[in-house]
Amino acid sequence: MKRRVSLMGLVLVLAVGTASAQWTKSLGVNTSYDANAFRNYQGMSDYATRFSWYLAKDGGGETWQSRFFYRGSFILFAQYDERNYHAHRGGLALSRRLGENGDVLNFGLNAGLRANGELYDYYNFKEVSAYGNVKWYAGVASIVQLGYKLRARSYDNLPELTYAEHTLFGRYTHFLPTKTTVMLEANLGRKQYRQTLTQSGTFPGSEDGGYGRHRGGMGHMGRGLGDMHADTGTQAAVSQLVAQLRLAQSLTSTTGLSVDLLLRRNPGDGIRYLAGQVSGYTTEDELFDDRYGYESEELAGTLTQLLPWNLTLKAGFEARWKDYVNRPALDLNGEPLPTGELRRDRQVFGWLTLSKSFDLHHNRYLDFIATFDWVDNRSNDPYYAYRGSVVSVGVSTSF
Repeated sequence: MKRRVSLMGLVLVLAVGTASAQWTKSLGVNTSYDANAFRNYQGMSDYATRFSWYLAKDGGGETWQSRFFYRGSFILFAQYDERNYHAHRGGLALSRRLGENGDVLNFGLNAGLRANGELYDYYNFKEVSAYGNVKWYAGVASIVQLGYKLRARSYDNLPELTYAEHTLFGRYTHFLPTKTTVMLEANLGRKQYRQTLTQSGTFPGSEDGGYGRHRGGMGHMGRGLGDMHADTGTQAAVSQLVAQLRLAQSLTSTTGLSVDLLLRRNPGDGIRYLAGQVSGYTTEDELFDDRYGYESEELAGTLTQLLPWNLTLKAGFEARWKDYVNRPALDLNGEPLPTGELRRDRQVFGWLTLSKSFDLHHNRYLDFIATFDWVDNRSNDPYYAYRGSVVSVGVSTSF
């Protein structure tokens, strides 16, 4: 608690001390009904309410710009309140103009944490990250970006999964006379675990290691499914290469369409994850479904329509073909399938949002949003074969 308070206090003190600065403040609340709150075959539903807040102070002049910020959130579940948690992040972002062409150098430092209750305390972590990137115009219709990010996360109760992640990225964007935007991006990530394990396999959790006895039961209620799987290889690290192509087209003055194609490839092994569970958290799935743990081909599309009365309608879809690395498909008893095959998921997402913004003048705004999400996950592991939907409404204000 003292460290948490110190982090928030440091950000606020630095912000107050910034000269020629402007404050940005926002508050929001979102309530949702999730028809499959744990993202598994059981289809157990729940209501969730998310409170969020944001505080920032901008400063600088024509060459340098800075932003000190702090954001926080508190998530409450109606039925399974053992899942309640709060999260916080604060930091500093800096930008420097490079010449008169609009070229920019960006870098920053931030820190965050998450705190769950006792049953879900394996999610508790502290994290620091630093980044730097440069953007420059390659002619009148092209932008090039290069950057690096370091992220170090420490899990309070899972030292085997504590890591440092290094990410290099490059992005090229070109604007065509036909109002078409083409973006190509590639990034290479490497996750280095702090602890080196001497063998590969599945290791019992701190209280109950037999996830096969509980899979599909009430083990989702916390520690009952605490096993960890590790492929150590010769190094305690795993890498992933991601390539993405995005095409965006302005169809009319009020209609836009974008299509994304993304590929993930993993050169080597070394992945670690918690086995036999599914988190159900849509914003923090790294322990159970780490993106470094599978290769995939992903296709997505978004249609945006501006409507009268300052309404915005967005509809989208996403399809993912995920092949897991060294992760066997299990039956509902937690035993490997007789075929010995690895887990494969085929996911289809669909979503629809309707939002409206009210200008209250004097830099004050009130925003409403309603969202419907639908997912169909087809897996050769029956525990992860499910369908689900989420309906949510939210309101936020900035001032």
